[in-house]
Amino acid sequence: MSEFFQSILNGIAVGSAYTLTGLGLTVIYSVYRILNLAHGELYMLGAFASYFSMTYLHVPFFVALLISLFVTGIIGMILERVVFRPLKNHSETDFLIVTIGLMFFISNLALFLFTPNIRSLNGPFGNSTFNFLGINISHQRMFIITVTIVLIVALHYFNYHTRTGKQMRAVSQDKHAAQLMGINVSKMGMIAFFIAAVLAAVAGTLMGDMQSISPAMGFAPLLMAMIVVIFGGLGSVVGAIVGGIVIGIIQSLSVTYFSSALSNILLYLILFLTLMVRPNGLFGRKSYE
Repeated sequence: MSEFFQSILNGIAVGSAYTLTGLGLTVIYSVYRILNLAHGELYMLGAFASYFSMTYLHVPFFVALLISLFVTGIIGMILERVVFRPLKNHSETDFLIVTIGLMFFISNLALFLFTPNIRSLNGPFGNSTFNFLGINISHQRMFIITVTIVLIVALHYFNYHTRTGKQMRAVSQDKHAAQLMGINVSKMGMIAFFIAAVLAAVAGTLMGDMQSISPAMGFAPLLMAMIVVIFGGLGSVVGAIVGGIVIGIIQSLSVTYFSSALSNILLYLILFLTLMVRPNGLFGRKSYE
């Protein structure tokens, strides 16, 4: 029984990272109505920003994380202004092609600049654990879960209790009506990319501390984040949260009791069955303006 609860806890920790990455995709989708396939590269850049901050600036982990948030957030805003905003009147197909090209460009540029060497982040927790009711819980995993909860609460407060957040929600519901009401849609797009990049940087840094970092590390989280947002419902913040945790738990349990090879098969099967019953995902809306 302890093995079962251990797997659940591990799944929640990994699912928290999926949730953060999925929330980033959701925030961008709410404004641009596109799945940013280059989002995984922001995840990777966030991890490297933390790594280089610790390595060359010799700052502590938490300071490096803050630097990473700022740097990656600025990169997200630049990408929105230079790449995405000029295409705002183009078709979804054009956006899709551009995001694919951007994904390969950033990953290969990182491969050239950073080299393919695998690196690791030396976080503050190491391998330290504590025991609770027979379950060994690492401080590292608890930190990931805690940070995710804090950021979810912060994002909820931003969306529902700040002027800018309410404007972003208005844009997500009806972009043209929001524009007629005097809301600066372009500004909302830039803020959305900043928030998405920050969330990706947090996930990349925290998972880079648990695993390792490399220029190719962004693809797998992107794939999982896409599964999360499609399973939970495109454009749904609640869907991204629930989807991330559920997918993380399912993956952890399947690895524990079956195998890692069957894990992905099970995930795709569950996604397929869910979409058969609810084509828009668990919390997706039937139509988008």
